[in-house]
Amino acid sequence: MTSHDPRESVDEYKIAAENIRHQDTIFFANVTVFLTSTAALFAFLYGKEPVEDRWLRLCTEAGGLLVTGVFWVAAVVFLYRWNHFRRRAVELETTALRGFRQYSTMKEGRWKVRPGILAWHALYLGASVFWAFRFCIDFWY
Repeated sequence: MTSHDPRESVDEYKIAAENIRHQDTIFFANVTVFLTSTAALFAFLYGKEPVEDRWLRLCTEAGGLLVTGVFWVAAVVFLYRWNHFRRRAVELETTALRGFRQYSTMKEGRWKVRPGILAWHALYLGASVFWAFRFCIDFWY
């Protein structure tokens, strides 16, 4: 039987907490870049001098849809990683580090879908619908 050094659990817990903060930082930095790039595409198309060339409009709208898809996938990955590290921190608190209660006392709620995560998906879905709708309108008319 091997003895488990509690310092290893504390070190792993610290790393998990650092990873949680890192994923938060990266996630919100990505949201900032997404909103900025979406606003730039929107301003390019519908600013003071709207784009008149049909093909340029279609390419820009398709680009907006592509940008939204890429950032949406990245958001899902960051949220998955955040949740993974949070679950590991909870596991460490409940097994090895009984005095720690930072993550294990978070309320999960009754629902599997968290409203905050649903709101992020709604943001990306709304942007996707907008770009797809604008693309279809410009393509067919």
